Formats: sequence, C-alpha cells, structure tokens
Amino acid sequence: MKKFVLLLLVFLLGASRGFAAEGENANTYDSFKTYCGTEMAKVLATYKGEQYSIVYKTKSNKPERWVKTSEKVDSAYGIEMQKASVPGGPDTGVLIVKHSTAIYADNFDSAEKAKAETDIVDTVKNTYKFYMSYENNEWVLKKVLKYTHWQKKWHSVSPTSVFDILQSKNEVKQ
Repeated sequence: MKKFVLLLLVFLLGASRGFAAEGENANTYDSFKTYCGTEMAKVLATYKGEQYSIVYKTKSNKPERWVKTSEKVDSAYGIEMQKASVPGGPDTGVLIVKHSTAIYADNFDSAEKAKAETDIVDTVKNTYKFYMSYENNEWVLKKVLKYTHWQKKWHSVSPTSVFDILQSKNEVKQ
C-alpha cells in the first residue's frame, strides 16, 4: 500500500508540473498576442486615407519615367507559438502579416500624370514572418522572413522592428 501511495504522489507531482507548464504557455501566448496587437495597431495607424507614392525612376531597363505605387498591410494577421528547441528555453512567437503593393502604369512623363492614374496594372504580394522570443521581460525580434509571390520562396530580411518594416512609406494624400 505504501508503494502505491508513493507511486501516486510521484505521478501527481509530475502531473502538476505539466499543468504549470501549460499555464506558462498560456501566459506566454497571451503576452505575445497583446504585444502583437499593440505593434500592429501602430503599423495600421500609418495607413490612413488615400495613400500613394510617386517616384522618378532613372535606373532600369526602361527610360526615365514617373512611377505610382500604393502599399497596404492586411489588418488581419496570424500568431503562432513554437515550442523551445531546448528544454527550459524560451518559446518563439511568430507574427504573420500580409503586405501588398499596387503598381500603376509606370510610363508617365510627369508627376501630375502619374498622380491622376487610377488603373492598377500589377499587385505585388508579400507575407512576412516575424520570429520573436521573450527575453528580460520583453519580446525581442530575432529573425524576419519575407515570402514573395513571384519568386515563390522565403528570403531573410534584416530584423529591425515590426513597425519599421511594415509602416506606410506612402505619401498621405488628403
């Protein structure tokens, strides 16, 4: 009987550690979800009103010309948690964001003609994955991957910050 009680105590001790680990994972997920919500709110706040950029292109296989583009970030984003590869190490949070750039006809001979254009001739679609770990009570960006639809593969991007990479680079037109 003593062996049975001892075995039951060992089992309960192991199970309580498992339940504690589940609680930690839930806390980590909630923390990451809150962090991503805050960062994405800052990013999305930069995409207000009618926005586009007019750029004068001089280097290319085409002659010098004015180009009109417009960027957009999808307000719906994904969150994933990846278990730590080393026991006791931090889990990795992954923020997944879709970004697109609308390209208008790019053969304009003046900025005014480019601004007046409303027909989109192509759209570039990208997906970003931001890999972060929780260190010293904050989420730290470790790696950024960017998927480009025309090359159909992932590329590494310098991990500066979610905001720096995704914020609107358009000019705001009122």
